[in-house]
Amino acid sequence: LLINGGFDIWQRGTSGFTSAQGYTADRWVTTLGGATGVTKRIELSSSATEIVGSDYALSWEKTTAGTGGGWLAQRMENVSTTANTELTLSFWARTFASPTVDLDIDLLQEFGVGGSTQVITFNAATIGTIANGTWIKYEATFTFPSVAGKTIGEDNYAAVLISPTAPATFQLQIASVKLEIGSVATPYQARPIGEELALCQRY
Repeated sequence: LLINGGFDIWQRGTSGFTSAQGYTADRWVTTLGGATGVTKRIELSSSATEIVGSDYALSWEKTTAGTGGGWLAQRMENVSTTANTELTLSFWARTFASPTVDLDIDLLQEFGVGGSTQVITFNAATIGTIANGTWIKYEATFTFPSVAGKTIGEDNYAAVLISPTAPATFQLQIASVKLEIGSVATPYQARPIGEELALCQRY
């Protein structure tokens, strides 16, 4: 269900993202809870590529403490597509900072212009503590709420938020993000790069 889950496409550049909120890799947006940080693409070694299934990863670093942990997310068009649906998110991640980084999964349903008030489901799933220095695959299964009775306006979307809950600052690397219907996480499989680029360029 996601585009550019392997972080191959960066039409805005592959480094220099230091704002507290904004798009970085194509289709991906980060926030840092009112703080500052650095987001960039990193190229993985051949041995790491064999593990995670991608040539690149997103490096996400929060350099100053703010009012919250922030999140990494991708908007998916049409809030109804994922409504009342069991989904599984999987990705590879590692950190190089102490203290360790803990992640939760939050869900966002935005009903668009003229639509109902957005719905945020906090702690829909818990990822737990990310390993220090070692690529580990993490998985979480959850269900988006129903949209029955909601008014759906233009530019509506749903999003899965990967949310650090601790610490105040962190350095996280994430690769091969996949969101699929059902309760089983299947291996990450990249689209042909031309197809991936075309999907990104639509936006």
